[in-house]
Amino acid sequence: MKGFIHFLLIGFIAAGQAVWGQVNTRRVYSAGSRTGFPLSVGVCLDSSARVISHTERFPNLPGTGFVWVENGQAAQFELVSRDVIRGYTCVIKDGEGKVLYKEPVEKLPFHKNRYASVLGFVSAFIPETFSIRNRALRLVIYKETDPSEQMVVDLFNKPLDKLKPLYFSLETQRNTRFAVGVRSIHLNKEDESMTVYLEGSRFYYAYVLIIKEKKTGKVVFKERAWTSQGQTGEGNPVFIRVGRSNFRSSGEYEFIIQPELKGLSAREAANYATVSPVQIHIPGRYSVIDLVVWSSGIAAVCGLTGFLVFRGIRKRNRQLLYQRNLEKKIAEVRLNVMRTQLNPHFLFNALSTIQGLINGDDKDKANDYLGKFARLTRKVLENEVEHTIESEVRLLEDYLQMEQLRFGFNYRITVSDERILNREIPALLTQPLVENAIKHGVMNAGDAGRISVDFISEGADLLINIRDNGKGFRSDNVQEGRGIGLTRERIALLNENAGEEILSLSFQSGQNGTVTALNFKSWL
Repeated sequence: MKGFIHFLLIGFIAAGQAVWGQVNTRRVYSAGSRTGFPLSVGVCLDSSARVISHTERFPNLPGTGFVWVENGQAAQFELVSRDVIRGYTCVIKDGEGKVLYKEPVEKLPFHKNRYASVLGFVSAFIPETFSIRNRALRLVIYKETDPSEQMVVDLFNKPLDKLKPLYFSLETQRNTRFAVGVRSIHLNKEDESMTVYLEGSRFYYAYVLIIKEKKTGKVVFKERAWTSQGQTGEGNPVFIRVGRSNFRSSGEYEFIIQPELKGLSAREAANYATVSPVQIHIPGRYSVIDLVVWSSGIAAVCGLTGFLVFRGIRKRNRQLLYQRNLEKKIAEVRLNVMRTQLNPHFLFNALSTIQGLINGDDKDKANDYLGKFARLTRKVLENEVEHTIESEVRLLEDYLQMEQLRFGFNYRITVSDERILNREIPALLTQPLVENAIKHGVMNAGDAGRISVDFISEGADLLINIRDNGKGFRSDNVQEGRGIGLTRERIALLNENAGEEILSLSFQSGQNGTVTALNFKSWL
């Protein structure tokens, strides 16, 4: 409010001033003020000057005033205050930084006139007239004890420069990347903003940044609050940050930098404007033209190469199918070979047991053993790839009864759910594991030995646990027999043939015995 009163007072004072030299002191233009600052500045010009703009306020520069004239020859500055101010200095420099005037404000001849006395202000002209022909002047008033407390007035009697972007930067939360002199910018998904850097100029604050979508002519961004990097006018750039949300689609945008001042028409502003076209590419955001162009290009490429690619794919698929079938047959042959290796292994062990009974002159047990051995041998010699869990249980019953006659241990076979008896599993897979439990667990325990075989359904998985109450063993100090080794190879081949691990074998041994576990994944 105080600054506004200062401006009014300057106008009132102009009516009562006499002509001094070439300057018309009857007409005072308000040139600058600042809220809380004790002085305001006015300027008087010669009669040939055309005032284009004055009394401007600029974002980020509350203490800067700007007066732009044409054809002027001379100017004189006037200071207005409520009272004579002490402790402030006034400096006037030309565009090259040469000091034209420097004096403490308190030395100026402040006085009251009929306008100032009514409002309680005093005013004083700086007792020098300055040539402004094709020239720029800068007036600075600062507090001597704190030079940062200051007010600046720029008087400009030249055509304004045409300013253009120096470069762009794209910012994410983690880093910044720069693009210099480009016509095309790719906004990545993580980019949060774009910063436009303007070449350093003394009067950068008089310009506005406008971004238009070229196709529609719509202004998507407009801002004149430039941020400076250090002192301006010495080549240091200034910048404005533009949020990513202003660019809603891919396409060509016009980055326009032009002066924006009171009293300056749009046509005059356009004379000092620079237009920089930039193609903005946004992932996932495409204009209709982009979609048509890309779709047409993709269709053309697909149409040109589709037939050859289709023929190649068909040929390759036939080769892959043939190779997979061949690999499956090879795996099945390996499984059959392994099973033929396992069958003699079992038969040899059984015949050894019968021989032991005959040599021990136990004819009754030998005859009983031979009967069970005949049924078991017939089952083994059927050479099935798979059979039902029910068949596996009967085979184990015959085998355990045969071994029970020889070693005297006790056994138990359980099935948790009778509905799984018809599900098929690889034939003769559990027998070597049961044989191992007898040999290393209960062979010497007599009727104190215990063997249990449990078929358990857990959701879609099938578990087969074989337990014995032997002394157990250390996993790092055990030598696996031929039966266990062949069983491991069978499991590996079954998994290889399936293309994933559908079957696993594990041992858990301690002082109270050993648990051998077969886990069939998603088997039921």
